[in-house]
Amino acid sequence: MGRKNKHITNLASHGHGAADMKSRPRLPQSAGWWILLPAVAAALLAGAGIFSSLNAGPAAPPPGKQVNNFRCIPASNPEMTFMITPNASFITFGVPFTTNEYGFRDRPTIPSAPNMFRILCLGDSVTYGTGVSNQETFPNQLEAMLQQRAGSSMPIDVINAGVSAYNIRNIRAQLQGTIDAFRPNVVVYTFVENDLDDSLSAVPSGDLIFYDPAKPLDAAFIYGSFAPHWMMQKKRLDDAAGGLGIMNRYNQWRNAVPDIAPPLGLGGHHEARSRWAWIGRELQAMRDLCLQRGASFSVMIFGTRNHSEPVNRKCIQICNSLGIPVCSTLPVFDHHTYMAEYSLGYDSHCNPLGCRMMADRVFSFLEDQKVLPPACMRPPSDRRIYTEVMDEPAIDRMEQQYLQAPTEITLVDGAGIIGVFGGIDPQGRMARNCLFRLGGAGNVIEVDSNSLYATPQAPQTLSARIEGGSPSVAAVVPAQVSRIAFAVPEVYWNQQIEIELIAGGPSNIPPPEQRVQGAMPTTVALHRLARAWR
Repeated sequence: MGRKNKHITNLASHGHGAADMKSRPRLPQSAGWWILLPAVAAALLAGAGIFSSLNAGPAAPPPGKQVNNFRCIPASNPEMTFMITPNASFITFGVPFTTNEYGFRDRPTIPSAPNMFRILCLGDSVTYGTGVSNQETFPNQLEAMLQQRAGSSMPIDVINAGVSAYNIRNIRAQLQGTIDAFRPNVVVYTFVENDLDDSLSAVPSGDLIFYDPAKPLDAAFIYGSFAPHWMMQKKRLDDAAGGLGIMNRYNQWRNAVPDIAPPLGLGGHHEARSRWAWIGRELQAMRDLCLQRGASFSVMIFGTRNHSEPVNRKCIQICNSLGIPVCSTLPVFDHHTYMAEYSLGYDSHCNPLGCRMMADRVFSFLEDQKVLPPACMRPPSDRRIYTEVMDEPAIDRMEQQYLQAPTEITLVDGAGIIGVFGGIDPQGRMARNCLFRLGGAGNVIEVDSNSLYATPQAPQTLSARIEGGSPSVAAVVPAQVSRIAFAVPEVYWNQQIEIELIAGGPSNIPPPEQRVQGAMPTTVALHRLARAWR
């Protein structure tokens, strides 16, 4: 960090990749929902997205870095959903850490004082600091930088409120419950792409499960890295059965994953529009809450250059429309060099140097806004200059490449699974609903399926909702595999479409102890989803 006046420019090029940094919990191995590799299990516990794990280099953390565990409890605020167990000791990739009375990776909070300057850092596992010590997280490195600058003139307190596995609803609810106690001068929220995902929840064992309590118990869990997660679980099931059925496809798919970005938040599809509208509402709520308390509110978007520009652009547009100051890490991290230079190496979260670069990015961003006290401001000769440039045509090309969707999805071998965002287990069993996209053209959607729990008194049915429209008439699903065709509105005949299948009739909802082991709710069995002409 010793270089001064370094000019760092973000020029979006026609590159692509997949550094998905979302927080995810431990998912224990089970017959129905397995984890493929130790690296994947550790990444899920730590909060890394599966895309990141596949692009992380070594297959597993090195010796001494494989233990990764924390426990959670339900939060009193249902929208916050859960919190890490307070006043406890855990391990993140072999690094011990402790939580304070709020369950944060930080020292016990200290009372606010008239001369104190306090920053509250909100976020998920990127803020939380997976794989580094408490002192090495970017909020604590930021505090050290600011305190060194301020000297003895005033105390600086930067609170690391990051919680691995949080989405934006959890984060907004957390801010509502803590801002009056902390009374910060500045609030910085670090947005990560899959803060758009559904919320996890805690069960009595302290584990997190794929269930969003804002939804029905048998609803699909929707998240951006569903497809690679599903593929690895499918391979593990196939391996356990002693077969090679999916090996070739898995190997081909694994090689392609670094060139794929999760497209849940991209494109003009109904789900993407709904989730970004939700992001806007949550950001506005946080902005207004901070304004009411006299605190400034800012957003830093975490991402890597030559990969994250399409998502960054959407978040920047929302922040600009709300008058929220926003910056990103694109001038700092390039997707093609990030893993080697700034990540843990065996996982895509920041190493101590990466955290230090993030701390400096926030420091410079707050200086630009003039929200820091004069004692903390650096002379121009000591500051890095971060320049963000959005190459719109290049970003458009990148987004279109990410949005490619299959014309057919077959669950027996995983072909086309990149088009699915949730609601189907590795054995092809569907939750109450599932969400997927299909490319190509056609005036019908063909669904090959069979019922699992139907009775003469309670048949099982399927209906289809296309691009957020009204559900189709429900069709009865027979016990034998049968093909159902759902009409596509003419306006979508030659366009990529997003489909939500909705099951009616009986479902199987596993109890919490089985969901901890990976079981998910099921209704009917799906075998094939495809576009066709009739």
